[in-house]
Amino acid sequence: MSTQISIEDAALMLGVSPQHARSLCRKQALRAERIGSTWVVDAESVQRYQQEAEQRIAQDHPAYFETSANTDKPVALSFFSGAMGLDLGH
Repeated sequence: MSTQISIEDAALMLGVSPQHARSLCRKQALRAERIGSTWVVDAESVQRYQQEAEQRIAQDHPAYFETSANTDKPVALSFFSGAMGLDLGH
């Protein structure tokens, strides 16, 4: 049997508010049971949710995207290159 923790402890582990942790329980993103007006959360499901969230964040990081050396994107933009501008083009 896995360890049961309070909603406050689950929120602390996830770095979210207790309200958000309760919302995750209602959405069944966390394995939890409501006893009266109190949520009891499975600690393993909190750890699993945290790992999955970290993987999603890491996959959104630009380092995970393949970039090509030959892109058609501009290297720099100049907004002051008109009359009396201070930019020097190369």
